[in-house]
Order: sequence, then C-alpha cells, then structure tokens
Amino acid sequence: MTVPEQTQIWAHHARFTKMIPSAMPRLFARLYDAPFYRTMHEKWLDTLPLAGKETALDIGCGPGGLSGALAARGLEVTGLDRSDDMVAMAQQREQGGSASFVQGDAAALPCAESSFDVAMCSSLLNIVDDPAPVLQEMARVLRPKGIISVLLPDPTLTEAAALAHSRSADLPDEDAALLLLWASKAPKISLAKAISWFTAEGMTRPKQDPLLDGLVHVTTWGSPA
Repeated sequence: MTVPEQTQIWAHHARFTKMIPSAMPRLFARLYDAPFYRTMHEKWLDTLPLAGKETALDIGCGPGGLSGALAARGLEVTGLDRSDDMVAMAQQREQGGSASFVQGDAAALPCAESSFDVAMCSSLLNIVDDPAPVLQEMARVLRPKGIISVLLPDPTLTEAAALAHSRSADLPDEDAALLLLWASKAPKISLAKAISWFTAEGMTRPKQDPLLDGLVHVTTWGSPA
C-alpha cells in the first residue's frame, strides 16, 4: 500500500469519525453494506448448524444487515436494537423481507422464554457494561437444542493489522477506512475472555471460529437440552 493510498484511507477514516455519534445509523449502514463486512457475516452463518432451525433473534441488529442475511437463509427473524433510529432504518432497509424489528434492551429482552432456535449478536458484548445479563437473556429465550453465537473483534485487530488486511484483500479505500475505524474505536475481546463469559453462565464446550484472517472471532454454544 503506497503512502498516497494510506493517506486517502486515513482521510476517509477522519470523515467517518466525524459521524460519531450524530450519524451513527448512516455510519453503521455503510459498514454493513461494505462487501468485506457482509462476506464476514455470511461466513459466520456458514459456521452455524442452521438446518432445521426456524426462528432467530439478532440482538443489537443495527441497520439490519445480519437479520436480512438470516432471513435470506429461510429463518423467521426478529432484529432488536435499543436505538429507535436503528430500528427505523432496519425496517426501511429490509422492507418487504421476512425480518421484523423491535426496540428493546439486550439485558431485558421483550421476548418470551424458549421462543427462538437461534440467538445471535455481532460486536455487541464488547460494548455493553456487563455481558453476563445479555448471555443470560439469550439463554432464557432459547429453545431446546438451540444455538447462541456471538461475534467479537479480537485484540489482534489493530490499526496496523487493519491496514495490512485491507492491502492483502485489496479493499476499496472507503471500505479499508471502515475496517480501520473498527480497529481504532471498538473495544476488543480475546477468544479466551469470550469463552470465560460462556463458561461462567454454564455454557460448556463452546465452539470457536476465526473470521477476517483471525482479526475477528465467533463463539458458539449449542444447547444440550
């Protein structure tokens, strides 16, 4: 990556940074639309045993990209976010699809017990004050033989690593800037820490999968019931 290319990426990074927090829905929508991000979510779904699963809950759904990807695989999807603006954007973007969206708190889900086959959250547990109540709620709304899966940025997602991945993956400048923004702003959680959260809630033997060349990891637990 040449110096002018890096300069352009950092210029986009500065522009995107200015969108925090006043234009977060638009910023998240731009991130979810980035091909590398959509591909990452699709690869995440490929790791999950979705055969026979009918309903899914996408917690912290943002503008609805993951919800839409789940719905495209034939699941009845509910996307939930605490932001009214995010819910409104998701409803507009996924209009006509089979996903529905509601406003709510991840630590106090407005959902009945045992109401979903799949409960997921993408880059959420790293930004909440306490992940335990969120995992407890995910387990509460899960049906027997359901699955819980969470995606988190790893501490290896540094600014240097983001630039290196952008170069190797030949990402467009704006997409590279979005990955760089994620690297520079998001709290990172190690795989060992994520597994400790699962095991603390009695979720044993969680499955682990790396994404984005190991810069992101997925932790998935399947209910033994």
